Amino acid sequence: MLSLATRKGVRIDTIQPVFEINSPSMFGLEQDITRNYQAIKVSIFFKAVTAQELIAFDSKVKSWLDNNITPYSYEGGVGPDILFAKLGERNARSMFFSLGLALVVIALIIGGLLRSWSATLIGLICNLLPVVTVFALWSLIGGYISLGSAMVMGMIMGIIVDDTLHMLLKYPRTLNATVTSSVLTLYEKVCPAILITSVTLAAGLFIGIFSGFRPIYELSLLSLSIILVAMLADLFLLPALLHVMKFKRA
Repeated sequence: MLSLATRKGVRIDTIQPVFEINSPSMFGLEQDITRNYQAIKVSIFFKAVTAQELIAFDSKVKSWLDNNITPYSYEGGVGPDILFAKLGERNARSMFFSLGLALVVIALIIGGLLRSWSATLIGLICNLLPVVTVFALWSLIGGYISLGSAMVMGMIMGIIVDDTLHMLLKYPRTLNATVTSSVLTLYEKVCPAILITSVTLAAGLFIGIFSGFRPIYELSLLSLSIILVAMLADLFLLPALLHVMKFKRA
């Protein structure tokens, strides 16, 4: 409406008397025009788009209006979709930074508890790999970081760190034993507990996949995926790293 009026040489102030005589409510525009006739709200409806696409479109609109309709200013999108898109993007950035920092600190704590730099490296790899793997696959299949998926990183970190720490702390202290025999002993002590807890948590989150509310669907799918990948990393990758690094508990 704004661009059409400008193109035909009609300014908003020339039709303002019409609106003053006939109130916006008479035209059904009380939700779209301010009382002082200084601002107009334009509603645009999209099919399903990602948060990044919505934010990019909003930036394009602002740039075009600023360059082509100089007497007026564009205040930016105010609908719930654009607000949640910006909130999700900001939340995702802060979550990624916080998660990376937390994993590094936790790995250093693990190394300090076991007095071993090998333990620090093993803890960092086994805790970081599940998150990176799942979110990389999520991106490849067309998923994007939304408010629901960003919450996964902070929620799931404690679970994946707990299993890795449990495996390393239960590693036998026997100095004369080989790494292979120590790993087999570790499997007997720890594997049943990790299997039961991981499968139980994944089964509980599996129900959320059938939710029609997309944030719940994303949170459930990504959470159970990370739990299962973390379980596989702890049961197969962690013992392999122990063997390659010839890890011995002090």
